[in-house]
Amino acid sequence: EFRAAEILKETMGIEELPQNMSEIAKMISSLTKEMKEAAKNLEFERAAELRDKIRKLKTAELGLS
Repeated sequence: EFRAAEILKETMGIEELPQNMSEIAKMISSLTKEMKEAAKNLEFERAAELRDKIRKLKTAELGLS
């Protein structure tokens, strides 16, 4: 596991952690699409939650080694 594993488990509810940067990039891409769709539908609170998850994943991505 990588350094940010506990953050992802606790804050994002992820049971099976991504094991490499490619998996994290896929998660970020998926969440970004979902965030844009939420904003388009005027679901701004949901969009903000997704934005925060994306930021946490990007932080985790930096800690992956």
